[in-house]
Amino acid sequence: MFFAKYYFQAFDWGYATNDPYLVRRISSSKCSACNVYISTLQRVKDRNETVRAGRIVIDSISPITGSFRFKSDYVIDVGLSEERVILDRVGHPPQVVAAAIKDNHSLVFVSWVHRHWQVIEVGAKR
Repeated sequence: MFFAKYYFQAFDWGYATNDPYLVRRISSSKCSACNVYISTLQRVKDRNETVRAGRIVIDSISPITGSFRFKSDYVIDVGLSEERVILDRVGHPPQVVAAAIKDNHSLVFVSWVHRHWQVIEVGAKR
């Protein structure tokens, strides 16, 4: 559970610093949700843009069991809320690129790989 919480703290820190480094370090190279986040923040950084807001608050966290599409050692249900995400571009007014989200749930698929924990995938709870 703690590693899934850490993932969202790293995700939040990436928004705060505009740097996907922490998420990149703890994610599988095959994690599609992680790769979208990493490439988006990297593109923002490369274009000298800035992401503001988007800060995350974790409301709940619990392990769950069942049959899932992704193979992992654990599946963690993370309930969270997120501020709207704003993109600042030089010479342009700030743009809201993602609306605020309340009471959202994501599943974090976590496995022990090569002597460390790794996020295998992150997906919306269905």
